[in-house]
Amino acid sequence: MNLRVNQDGKFWDRFVASAIPAAIGLTIAGIVWWRDASNADSRASEAIGRIELRIDKVEVEAREARRSAAEDRQKTVELAADMRNVLRSTSRIETLLDRWMGAPPSPSRP
Repeated sequence: MNLRVNQDGKFWDRFVASAIPAAIGLTIAGIVWWRDASNADSRASEAIGRIELRIDKVEVEAREARRSAAEDRQKTVELAADMRNVLRSTSRIETLLDRWMGAPPSPSRP
């Protein structure tokens, strides 16, 4: 290998001649890289926006489901209370009918 780079005195001429295409190539590669990164960033931000919209929809649906479940629980409690009242009333009516008819009392319910 020959290490005499500047033997004929044209080192700077050769360096400049080879550095200009390398600099142009690096500049083009940098611009391409910057545009690709910019496009990737914009796609990522759009994807994040879509994900946030989906999360908002899921949160709204979950809130609505919780509200609906609370309403259903309230209705169930009200129906259970109504059933207890109907059973008490029925039991009282049966007791009064048994007394009025003179029949022996029916066995009590648990």
